[in-house]
Amino acid sequence: MHNDMHPRNVSTKESFILGNVLLEEKRSIPASLYKKTLKLKKNKEKAVFVPVRSMQYLAIIDTAEIVFVNGLNKRLIEFSWNNFNYKKSMKITDPVEYILKFYVPGKEEEARRMQREFEVHVDIMLSRLTTPGSVEIIEFTNG
Repeated sequence: MHNDMHPRNVSTKESFILGNVLLEEKRSIPASLYKKTLKLKKNKEKAVFVPVRSMQYLAIIDTAEIVFVNGLNKRLIEFSWNNFNYKKSMKITDPVEYILKFYVPGKEEEARRMQREFEVHVDIMLSRLTTPGSVEIIEFTNG
């Protein structure tokens, strides 16, 4: 019998297409949001997939970056957050600077909106951590 909590035939590896960087911008997020991503990403060998349902995107938190894939182009990374300038001594209210990289043209509005929407969905994922078996962390490879 099939158990919805443990789907059958689920791939544990995903691959995504990363194009050339078309544009880079320096941005920042609150330290509180960055700390939440660290809490989700406790295991350095695995990535965390965060569905941003309000935008039909998938955010993938890896060790060094967070990449964003549009639900319509399921394998194409459109933009990413990289090079976080985080120090453990930072206050929750301090901004954490990062580099926003665009790989697809015309995604500036989506990136601005993601800055607001991402934390809502990270909070949903964190709330599920208290329910055993509700969040599955799977392996993510870059190739």
